[in-house]
Amino acid sequence: MKKFRLVSNIMTIVAISLFMLSIVLSAISASLMDAALLALIEVNLVLIACAGIGVFLMFAKNETARKLGNGMTVVGFLTGLVCALGIVAATGEEDDISIGAIVLIVSFVVFVLHYAFLLVDYLLNRNSANLDPNDDIRIVRVREWKALLEEGIISEEEYEEKRIQLLGIKSKDNKK
Repeated sequence: MKKFRLVSNIMTIVAISLFMLSIVLSAISASLMDAALLALIEVNLVLIACAGIGVFLMFAKNETARKLGNGMTVVGFLTGLVCALGIVAATGEEDDISIGAIVLIVSFVVFVLHYAFLLVDYLLNRNSANLDPNDDIRIVRVREWKALLEEGIISEEEYEEKRIQLLGIKSKDNKK
């Protein structure tokens, strides 16, 4: 269902936005920290760049770029989670310092929900595995050829031959 994929994409955007917010909140309170915590925040800045680039690649049309983007985003979020837990452990009860880390942990949870929605989408659609994802493209192509036929650019025979080829159906002659 496209609804799950849409919700998943929205959750990805929310997660990366929360991730960025956590970095900003951590940077605001950086003046209150010692050098070790400041180093964790600097690591998080690199991670947000990694995760941010990964999110853009996740929406690419190229399958390899999408896989690379997923990997970069997952690594960014996992390492960010570890840094956030380190900040929370190091700051203890100092609420103003650990708010950024807590927001980062929430962003990680939202990011995990993104994958949960993708899993639900996959499980709901695996029964329709007989349907080729390129079917929509094939139908568009058939409609384009139909428009050419209606404009008189191609003949009925050319249209029918291309329709059979695009849809992968047997022609009347092949059925005999």
